[in-house]
Amino acid sequence: MVRGLNLLIMLGAQFLVYFFLIAPLAGANFEFLSLTVDKHILAVQCLLLVAAGGYIINDYFDIKTDQINRPEKQIIGQKISGSEAMIGYGFANVTAIVSGLMLNQNFALWLLACMLGLYAYARYLKKIPLLGNLLIAALTVAQFWQVVVLEPNLFFGKLSPTHYPDYYLRFLYEFSPFVFVVSLIRELIKTAEDIKGDQETGLNTAAVAWGTVAVKNVSAILGVLSALALGGISWLYWVKANHWGAVYLGWALCFPLLFLGWKMYKSNSQADFHRLSLWLKIYFLLGLGWLFFV
Repeated sequence: MVRGLNLLIMLGAQFLVYFFLIAPLAGANFEFLSLTVDKHILAVQCLLLVAAGGYIINDYFDIKTDQINRPEKQIIGQKISGSEAMIGYGFANVTAIVSGLMLNQNFALWLLACMLGLYAYARYLKKIPLLGNLLIAALTVAQFWQVVVLEPNLFFGKLSPTHYPDYYLRFLYEFSPFVFVVSLIRELIKTAEDIKGDQETGLNTAAVAWGTVAVKNVSAILGVLSALALGGISWLYWVKANHWGAVYLGWALCFPLLFLGWKMYKSNSQADFHRLSLWLKIYFLLGLGWLFFV
């Protein structure tokens, strides 16, 4: 119900961001940053609670669909009641907001915006082709921008003589489209995987509206174009700076995405789309390796 593996991936991503993007600027005694380790842990806790709440509310509105698509994994309606799930949803969100206020008001408002977005997706937007998928992809990107809310001077000020804000903003500008596109592709593939239950319960997802052939072809095109873009960034990294990140982008991200694009094009069955969804999750983990080369 709360997707433990997904939350674990989010947890890992946040600590990679902290230790490879933020902490190197902190100074020996955090004289340059206010976002200390304990504050970051609290911020990550808030993020995980909001995400868990999003999974709960999504499953709450998907009870009938999940009875068809994945009855063996259904929790709400099988192991716990809908009212119990909503209590958990409320607890997660309230705890996140209260904890967020302990950091700063802007962060609490940012969390609230994410909560509203997740509710809107579960209740309304997932029924609209592509729109809900775009929102989830955007919210996936948003987790990497929470540091801007928590420590704005990191990106818009001068913290120390060796701090160059443009460098870190440029990384986020490059990394964010990658996260967005990979998340969007996976969301589209999931609509193809879940088309049976979505059709029977009246959800007008991308796969229901356009068909699985159109969805897999669009996903494949997005994958190939993204792989080519990564190849271009990799080449620039190497030519301009002999940066070892270029090797990682080329071999660990570019070529696997070309392979996944081909597999998307060849996929036809629900089992094929399920495997693709899993592979894309693994590929996202490879994408987090980019943070090692900031």
